[in-house]
Amino acid sequence: MKDNYYQILGVSRNASQDDIQQAFRKGARTFHPDVSSEPNAEERFKLINEAHSVLSDSKKRALYDRYGESWQQAEQFESAGGSTHENNHYHGFTDDTMNQNRQRSYFYKGSGAEATPDYEDILKDLFGSGFQQQGQSESYHSAPGRSIHADLDLTLEELSEVGTKTISYTLDRMNGVGGIESQTRTIEVKIPPGLTHGSVIRLKGQGEPAVGDGVPGDILLKIHIVSDDRFQVDGHNLHAETPVTPWEAALGTKLKIQTLDGDVWLNIPSGSQSGRRFRLKGKGLPRKQGRGDLYVRLKIVIPETLNEEEKRLFKELSRSSDFAPRGDSRSTEHYEQAA
Repeated sequence: MKDNYYQILGVSRNASQDDIQQAFRKGARTFHPDVSSEPNAEERFKLINEAHSVLSDSKKRALYDRYGESWQQAEQFESAGGSTHENNHYHGFTDDTMNQNRQRSYFYKGSGAEATPDYEDILKDLFGSGFQQQGQSESYHSAPGRSIHADLDLTLEELSEVGTKTISYTLDRMNGVGGIESQTRTIEVKIPPGLTHGSVIRLKGQGEPAVGDGVPGDILLKIHIVSDDRFQVDGHNLHAETPVTPWEAALGTKLKIQTLDGDVWLNIPSGSQSGRRFRLKGKGLPRKQGRGDLYVRLKIVIPETLNEEEKRLFKELSRSSDFAPRGDSRSTEHYEQAA
């Protein structure tokens, strides 16, 4: 066999499809003629592409494993109605078709490439563009850079202040000798109003560099709000829970409520029930126009332990109160027994 596809890709004969894909990506990055200075880079790139096109197709791979370099003639024979049972033997097959395949050269192309979908998708993933076979067009085309997707963690204060945030990120790109070099960038990201969990900030032209005169890729930052014990986020609205004592709920009071803009006073009317919700207008997250609201929910809590004076007062209250929340007649006997 003149060229062993498995050796070309550097994988074993029992390699998985993932192994073949990874080997192809590595080889394509190393020997693509536009980035490699190796004297035989173009020929190596053709062979890598040829090997991948066969081994990534389960039917072609099976024929190749059985018949070696004559797999294409076997495929043609099978398509014509012949048998490819192992008892049949093929003799005298030429390698013209394979040699014709090796005469193809590939060049960057911005769009509309007519390569096979699998090959085109992989090369787009590697280089941000499709490839085009010689004969379709022999001219070099610019290729756009890929966009970069990342999460951006922001606190509620950072979203509320609508300022900027400094971020650093690393770009990997091919150099002129077939290797990969890393470049670290630091930029200021403007935090516009209207963001919330899941929103996306687009930094135009800050992504992967383009090839030739192509357009650089963008950076797409998906907003992730850092968990905050004080508030739950619902779009641009915030929700909070505040504890109150039974006597505060019964008699009414003023509570100091924490917001993103500082503390405010909230009037709690007498007779407020646990679970009652109060709206603080404009105390939520900024919208493109205005702000969301903050909703405060009351939670009545009682002391886990009582001193003697507190017990006495609660007993006195139980004897004098006509309040019957369960609708039955009030009885003081169980209070005495529990005491």
